[in-house]
Amino acid sequence: MIGNKSKLEKWIGTPAVLKTKSNGSVNGIIKYGIRIPCAGGMTSLKVVELGSKEKVNREHADYWFVNNDESVKVRLLTARTKDSEVEGYGLDVSIFKYKIIKLEN
Repeated sequence: MIGNKSKLEKWIGTPAVLKTKSNGSVNGIIKYGIRIPCAGGMTSLKVVELGSKEKVNREHADYWFVNNDESVKVRLLTARTKDSEVEGYGLDVSIFKYKIIKLEN
């Protein structure tokens, strides 16, 4: 789904903030992994190597934005990358437009 993956790969592990119009903003990082269904509707994320063909319950690896305690996990469906920001559509409970901006160190 992500067009130019090589540009998004550079963002993996970089501290950033995800901004949406309706839900405000949250700090976190981009990870590449597989969502693993758990009891009680909670989801955990198994981080895998880029290009991994591994699947868990028919789920394949994808790009995710997660906050520090992994209570927020957003699957990045599309991405347009620039040097300091990524824009596109993400999936949480529903599909929404997002902007991810690098945090200054």
